Amino acid sequence: MVARIRLHIESYNQTHVGLPLSISIGLAVCETGDSSLIEAYRSADNAMYQDKLTRSKGARHALMASLYDHDRVAGKATEQVKEYCTKLGQALNLNDSRLANLKQLARVRDLGNITLAGQLLQKNGSLTEKEFELIRRHAEAGYRIVTSSPELAGIADLVLKHHENFDGTGYPLGLKGNDIPIECRIVAVCAAYCAMINPRPYARTLTPEEAVAELQRCSGTQFDPQVVDVFIKMPAVD
Repeated sequence: MVARIRLHIESYNQTHVGLPLSISIGLAVCETGDSSLIEAYRSADNAMYQDKLTRSKGARHALMASLYDHDRVAGKATEQVKEYCTKLGQALNLNDSRLANLKQLARVRDLGNITLAGQLLQKNGSLTEKEFELIRRHAEAGYRIVTSSPELAGIADLVLKHHENFDGTGYPLGLKGNDIPIECRIVAVCAAYCAMINPRPYARTLTPEEAVAELQRCSGTQFDPQVVDVFIKMPAVD
């Protein structure tokens, strides 16, 4: 029975794109009529936790491998966003703990993109409603991924909320204003600026001046006005 369950799970994971399904199973058998069902249950429960421990180690290795691949592909762009976020966080007087979380968020915010097809991320032109919905889910996917890692679980909430807009039109929760963590508001500005000044398949590259003007245009709607104001006054974006 256990082998059959595992076979079905393996088959499911091979035919479905996205986060893999995982299950931990413990098995115990009463060999005779004198065997205690309670003891059998305890043995099965212990075996299940042992299986879970083994699988959680494997899941951590898989996560770190995915993160390595993500960093390798994102490369320069991720480092650029992280650099701007660090400078902006310091300018906004974030304490050491929040600054550390901000740097981690800048690095792994789009880890959920590993659940998306590469051609979707590089598509030229407009997205269909279905394609846009898939992309919208990457924040939730990233949240589920980072919660599986003790090293990253502390910023899972930030990963979930990093696409919220200041006016409440973002996703996935529709948060508004200061209900959005400051780390997410900082990343939103820095990531948008870096995306605009670097080559991208879906729009032309903007000059730094044009990118700053776009940030100002979206100040109060997509972006926190205070964060935008501090950002454009930093020496790096003069």
